[in-house]
Amino acid sequence: MGEGRESVRFSRELPRIPLALCLLGAAWLACATSRPAETSDSVGATFDQRLGESGQLQWELPRDSRVEVGKPLRHQVTELPEVAGETIEHQMHSQACPHCQWTTPCPWPAGVPAGNFGPRLIAVAGLVSGCYRSSTRTVAEILRDLFGVSISLGSVVACEQAVSRAVAPAVEEARSYVQRQAVANVDETNPFTMFLLPGHVQRQNLGCSA
Repeated sequence: MGEGRESVRFSRELPRIPLALCLLGAAWLACATSRPAETSDSVGATFDQRLGESGQLQWELPRDSRVEVGKPLRHQVTELPEVAGETIEHQMHSQACPHCQWTTPCPWPAGVPAGNFGPRLIAVAGLVSGCYRSSTRTVAEILRDLFGVSISLGSVVACEQAVSRAVAPAVEEARSYVQRQAVANVDETNPFTMFLLPGHVQRQNLGCSA
């Protein structure tokens, strides 16, 4: 600071958090990071770890007559499988008749999509774009980072359109069902009105428009 100017010192004291609040937060964190064990039906593989098989004891315990105490300690680890996009090439060969030299092309294989992407990849692109409201570029980046699939922005749009056409009948059925109901249970009250004009909340357009 220059001469003639008083230096201003700012002192900030950290707020003192009660010990009970800290313990409550630690307990909540422990509950949030843990979950109940999965049932035996949903466990993919089980490995039994026993004493005497890895040199933990000085004398090896008998294998034929084990005396176990209580139930084993269960520790479950949930992991995602390694998933990578797979490209399958279908080669349709044409063959010429040895007599008339007429060329007959091979018919399109049954069950092979006409586009360059399979139904699961198209469904994932539509899910990330529609349900998770991600941009076209974000969808392409997710497919590249998680599955190693290189896809252009135009192809992402094509996948979105394919999903829209596939779910169009179900969407129309749901819309028709809602419009036939006597009460729609939809409140389109402007959220800004509730804060700016307390006590004068206006309820507008209760229901679904056609």
